[in-house]
Amino acid sequence: MIFDIFYMLFNLGLTAYLIGNMTNLVVHGTSRTRRFRDTIQSASSFAQRNKLPVGLQDQMLAHLCLKYRTNSEGLQQQETLGFLPKAIRSSISHYLFYSLVDKVYLFRGVSHDLLFQLVSEMEAEYFPPKEDVILQNEAPTDFYILVTGAVDVVVMKNGLEQVVCEAKTGDLFGEIGVLCYRPQLFTVRTKRLSQLLRLNRTSFLNIVQANVEDETIITNNLLKYLKEQKDPVMEEVLLETENMLARGRMDLPPSLCLAALRGDDLLLKQLLEGGLDPNEADNSGRSALHIAASKGSENCVLLLLDYGVDPNCRDSDGNVPLWEAMLGGHEALAKLLVENGASLHHGEVGHFACTAAELNNLNLLKEIVQCGEDVTGTRNNGTTALHVAVCEDNTEIVRFLLDQGADIDKPDAHGWSPRESS
Repeated sequence: MIFDIFYMLFNLGLTAYLIGNMTNLVVHGTSRTRRFRDTIQSASSFAQRNKLPVGLQDQMLAHLCLKYRTNSEGLQQQETLGFLPKAIRSSISHYLFYSLVDKVYLFRGVSHDLLFQLVSEMEAEYFPPKEDVILQNEAPTDFYILVTGAVDVVVMKNGLEQVVCEAKTGDLFGEIGVLCYRPQLFTVRTKRLSQLLRLNRTSFLNIVQANVEDETIITNNLLKYLKEQKDPVMEEVLLETENMLARGRMDLPPSLCLAALRGDDLLLKQLLEGGLDPNEADNSGRSALHIAASKGSENCVLLLLDYGVDPNCRDSDGNVPLWEAMLGGHEALAKLLVENGASLHHGEVGHFACTAAELNNLNLLKEIVQCGEDVTGTRNNGTTALHVAVCEDNTEIVRFLLDQGADIDKPDAHGWSPRESS
């Protein structure tokens, strides 16, 4: 009897639990459907009340339907990622989108670190067919990369819409408005269900401005792209962009480095006269003088020296402008820097000697010695130029280094000496 009582109570409890869960699932599903229905009804009422065009009404309803569908099927990526720590979100974005972003023309040649930071800040969004992603002449706030789907690039001429081209996977749009800070040139409209990566202008500039060399690469990529376009509108944008760069009115890039990279001493002079700091460096410590010295731009170096640049500024790798000039084979420029107080002593001489040995460049090692420096020093990992020369099997450099007093039994950080490496 007692067993029967407890058995009946257990059955009642289990049945109540199952019915409760089923009821909860039904209520949850119907409440979500009810909210969607109410949203559609509100949007329809709003459109009718304001007499919106039929095409715009269709875009509104299509967007709401897509949002409901992505929520139902678990495709709302940003909401899912929002619950995760930033490190995990960044790793997921890197896995999904890094290879795509790496192929975008604007980022061709930039550093891995910059790409990783940019990908981490991008947001993936779905757009239904025939929805306007960007409107012609709207303020530039974001640019997009097409992941999947297809979009038309449309321009309005004489009151009529004309399709300029169809974007394909990996194409970028909206970047000209963002970087040149002018109204968007085109309307971008989806042809079918499409996934796009969106990057906010402010986030983009905050990341890129900390990487001066990457900024310069991005700007050059943009200018090259504009020059390749045979459209009168693009030619006008190119001219306007170059003028803005010359006046220092663009957020991108710090134009001292751009001028040094291009060897444009006239632009460099304008910027220095405008009060820019000649010693300004990026997050790796490279300044305009480093870049000008490596490029062999003597006029740019002279200008920077006239405006008080430090001839012995070093970057985070220990490189100094004199070493950049010597490494590039610019003898006259190296002599000019020495005459203005430049010295290798302010840099990582051990690293310079190892680099010369890696290049199998005996003359470069001799130049380091002529500057009064010791070529037997070490890198941060304890490696000497003799270690490198032995590994390169360059007997001439080995003999020279031994003549300079290099220790054949000096171990590196791993305990290996040049004698053992041979």
